[in-house]
Amino acid sequence: MNKINIRKRLPKTRKGKIILTVLVVVLIALFFFVKKEIEVMLTPTAKPYSAVVSVATVKSGTLKASQKYLGDFRPENDALITAKVSAKLDYIASEGTPVKIGQVVAKLDSKDIQSNIQSLVYNKRSLESTLSGAYSEIESSNTQFANAKNNLERYQYLYKVEAVPKVELETMENNYKAAEANQKTAVSHLQSIQESIKSVDSQISSLEDSLTYSVITSPFNGFVVKKYFNEGDTVVQGKPILEITGGESSLVYVSVPVDISRNVKTGDTETLSYNGKTAQALVDAILSSSDNNLNMIKLKLNSNPFNLPAHTMVDTYIYTGSAQGFIVPNDSIVKSNGRTYVIVVTDKNRAKFVDVNILAQNDKESCVS
Repeated sequence: MNKINIRKRLPKTRKGKIILTVLVVVLIALFFFVKKEIEVMLTPTAKPYSAVVSVATVKSGTLKASQKYLGDFRPENDALITAKVSAKLDYIASEGTPVKIGQVVAKLDSKDIQSNIQSLVYNKRSLESTLSGAYSEIESSNTQFANAKNNLERYQYLYKVEAVPKVELETMENNYKAAEANQKTAVSHLQSIQESIKSVDSQISSLEDSLTYSVITSPFNGFVVKKYFNEGDTVVQGKPILEITGGESSLVYVSVPVDISRNVKTGDTETLSYNGKTAQALVDAILSSSDNNLNMIKLKLNSNPFNLPAHTMVDTYIYTGSAQGFIVPNDSIVKSNGRTYVIVVTDKNRAKFVDVNILAQNDKESCVS
């Protein structure tokens, strides 16, 4: 018997080795494929089973379509109360407190302001006490100036008729100039005191305004929904202290694409939803937005149906058009492999998938053809 030399039968070239490797890989893949097919063939066929489902009668009609967006809920009145002066906070109303228009909702420490006002009042009194002296000084300087003027005129005449020497005339001229300067100084002193009094009056008035700013009242009937400081904190001028909301009506602002807003008109009714509850709102205005692709729709309600605080986001269904066809529940629609089907129950109580096109849709129903 001839012996077979295996080493001689194996390909020795690089090309032969590659072919052998590929052949082995193909054989292994073929083995697992055949094994999987056998397992599938041996797997028992799934048995049909019965299920209890809700059914609805398909009806023909027109469906108003809507698209869901998130709207920003706000009470009709919404005020962010800011501090007009910087001071320590002595009192602030608690969140949830109902308030009436004009009711005090915060008080700032005014002791420093009152102390400064009192100091300025004393300063004003001191200045006013110098006024009488300034008036007397002016009266005296006026008399001195009048006498100096008369003497100068007399000596000018006497010098002209050579009744007095020139040196005496020059003395009268110097006296006149000194009296004139004293008169101007007295008037300037009086004006300085008067300006100082005006300045003090202005400071007192400003502080008195600040004193009124230390008592903060509600601008309308409503509720304190948020406070930003606690009693004892130092508030900063221009910073919010608390937020008050109120009013019988409520507003919802929702941003939608410009194409959607074209189907909306003032006075239209739109649907709001929050935690399973729904409410109807009227379109109050359609506003332009800073985003060129969006418009802002302002909706108005006559109440706060969901009892929500300001800036709560609510589901808002905006009308997008209408279509005629068969009206079916949304939960009867199935989408698979890019196609849309409606599950139909036959007269033999079997489920059947019917190929359809969706013409319009809202949150509950779809119009199909």
